[in-house]
Amino acid sequence: MPADLVDEADFSGSTAGTIGYVQRLKPARAMLATEYSMASNIADALPEVDFVGSGNMCS
Repeated sequence: MPADLVDEADFSGSTAGTIGYVQRLKPARAMLATEYSMASNIADALPEVDFVGSGNMCS
């Protein structure tokens, strides 16, 4: 991720850290900026949250 984007984020961390952060906040909606597979893992772990945002393919 570009440093300026990370600086603006409410949270930046691992998949497990992101899941824990969202579980604590319990938002109805959250934005993810991560790889597609990580976004899918996070969304699967938190089906009650409406995730929006972009994923990026890693190569």
